[in-house]
Amino acid sequence: MKSPLCEVCLKNEDILCAGCQRKLDTGEITHTEIEISRILYSLKDKFKSIEAGGFKSAREVDNIILLIVPKGVAGKMIGKGGTIITTLQERLGKRIKIVEEGTVEDVAKELLGKTTLVGINKVFGADGERYKLRVKRRSAPPQLRKEEVEAIVRAVTGKKAEVVFE
Repeated sequence: MKSPLCEVCLKNEDILCAGCQRKLDTGEITHTEIEISRILYSLKDKFKSIEAGGFKSAREVDNIILLIVPKGVAGKMIGKGGTIITTLQERLGKRIKIVEEGTVEDVAKELLGKTTLVGINKVFGADGERYKLRVKRRSAPPQLRKEEVEAIVRAVTGKKAEVVFE
């Protein structure tokens, strides 16, 4: 299972090894990532797809935990019928959204859906580079608010994004 923690720290629920503690102290990993890693590790015998899946990082955005996973493993982390994600949400007490890492375009299409996304423009301004995600005004509303989509794109890709309705 891919995880921000080493195997020793996954097994030990009380303390972290020196390497993982250093990652926590420098901000490379968070307490949320530690908690998620240990929960997933405890579930790996019950749900075999976790072993093939795993995650790269987790970010909290507007009371949603973003579980950023490698490309192609989102289905494995959701589980059959959503069992893994539901179990994680129950144990953490928060809503979880699984997002595959990728480009701004990949993440935007995943969050907004291909039917609502008109196009993506790269805009260069005085404040630097940003992306304008153009969405149909009359389409079905996305599951996430405009601000949430912008924050998620930034958390996953590190790029600024703005959602505009046309």
